[in-house]
Amino acid sequence: MKVLILTNRIPYPLNDGGNIATQRIIDLYKQLGYEVVMLALNPVKHYQNPAILNDLGKIITVDINTEVTPWGLIRGLIEKFPYNVKRFYSTDYAKKLAELLSENSFHIIQSEGPYMGMYLSSIRHNTNAIFMLRAHNIENEIWSRVRGKEKNFFKRWYLTKLTPKIAAYEEKILGIYDAILSISERDAHSFKKMNGKNIFVLPPSIDLHDYNVTKENRPLNWCFIGSLEWIPNLQGLEWFISAVWPDLSHNFPLLTLDIAGKNPPFWLSNLNIPGIRVIGEVPDASQFMNNYNVLVAPLLSGGGIRIKILEAMAMQMTVISTTIGAEGIPSTHRENILIADKVADYIQVAEDLSKGTTQTLKIGLAARLLISKYFEKAVILENFKRFLDQL
Repeated sequence: MKVLILTNRIPYPLNDGGNIATQRIIDLYKQLGYEVVMLALNPVKHYQNPAILNDLGKIITVDINTEVTPWGLIRGLIEKFPYNVKRFYSTDYAKKLAELLSENSFHIIQSEGPYMGMYLSSIRHNTNAIFMLRAHNIENEIWSRVRGKEKNFFKRWYLTKLTPKIAAYEEKILGIYDAILSISERDAHSFKKMNGKNIFVLPPSIDLHDYNVTKENRPLNWCFIGSLEWIPNLQGLEWFISAVWPDLSHNFPLLTLDIAGKNPPFWLSNLNIPGIRVIGEVPDASQFMNNYNVLVAPLLSGGGIRIKILEAMAMQMTVISTTIGAEGIPSTHRENILIADKVADYIQVAEDLSKGTTQTLKIGLAARLLISKYFEKAVILENFKRFLDQL
């Protein structure tokens, strides 16, 4: 059987949660014997040579420029259709999709995220395929949270206009799909309230054999890793650096934080604060994290599941996260994760970790056990097979 994956970018390199999630679900399909075809937009900003992923299956790309423009922002205020979605529309992509449908018989057509759903509304009569949404998060929730933490008045005003349009689009587009692959139980509950149907929870799969366990214990050497283009990551880091770090570093002068991620903005890449080092993009995320025992995820907005937290847990690291950052993960504070939402919380967990190796080792071991119970690849593969068999 054939599955057609519609995506707004080539899922590479694996330094982005969305890219990782897309590649892993393709891997699940392949292990279940599906022939995978991917039709991907190839934006100028994230351009990749499709040949780099030949081992995933057949990849067809359509070039597009998705850069935000002043005129596009203005039109976004006037039109009902959200600009965030519309800038991913390409007539060439729509034509290529129609061509693929005329030449192939697909069992499943799956869009990675709701934005690609706009291409499906006009092709229902051309195919008997099952339409499936792989929902990495709830888009309108992300933008609502981003708006709530935005300090710039004009940006916040624009987001106030944009967010309801994204919510209306997202709720409407759900009606196109025959099934929804939700990334977490929490998101699945939200999709049910938005009248989503045939919802199956498919979290990101983790193969524990791919993750080495950190040996050296350094509880006061913390790290952060994630895309530094993603607004929730930047908002969280800005808050952590300005509101948390002064008191934290005063109480623990030996504490250090290394920040890794692609394309840090000017204010971050030129940061000059004792104890904080901005590394930028690293060639191998796992190799980077393997130098640390503690990962901090100070997210104030966002959605879905943070894959970097799952990977850190798989590596037996102690994760310090906000409540929002840990959403979607069935974790327990002080058992397999540390939750810190306020400055005082960070000071307390740093105090606990500074006392010795017992706390970090205990939480790290429990975190890896959580991954083996809920996110182990073999378990998810079997559950996914049962779901596909009943479609």
